Amino acid sequence: MISNLQVTLCEDESNRRVRSSGKPVRRKGSVGMSKYFRIDSQSDRSGSIATHVLELELPDQVDTAEFDRINESVLGALEGKTNGVWVVDLAGVNYMGSAMLGLIVNIRQQIKNLQGQLVLCALSPRLLQIFRTCCMERLFTIARTRDEALRMCGVKSTRVIAGR
Repeated sequence: MISNLQVTLCEDESNRRVRSSGKPVRRKGSVGMSKYFRIDSQSDRSGSIATHVLELELPDQVDTAEFDRINESVLGALEGKTNGVWVVDLAGVNYMGSAMLGLIVNIRQQIKNLQGQLVLCALSPRLLQIFRTCCMERLFTIARTRDEALRMCGVKSTRVIAGR
């Protein structure tokens, strides 16, 4: 699960981040959507170019019903976002079956439809091998780290969304 210092993710009706005291945590530009992903966003000074980091943290195995919820939540979170730069951070993912690979392709298609730019980053050696076995590395630009991915996208300042 995604967590920060003194921040725990609690399953309540709104799936919001809360402090251990029970008070909501609001980070500027950060949206905690579920226990499996978070989107951090930042705009340039003019507000015309947005940079979004979608941080996934997925279990090795997930049942069909849970996958459907993850799929709907992730794709729903992308709806209405402006075009711009998207980095999908896969540091919290060790394995992907065919359904999760399909989700990544769906994310790619949705971002492409928004005329955005997409870079995947922080793939484990195991995950990279899965991508190679499925010939999916041809569909994506892949960076080793989040900072490298942001630099590849032309993002100069990574202070807000640098993360890991």
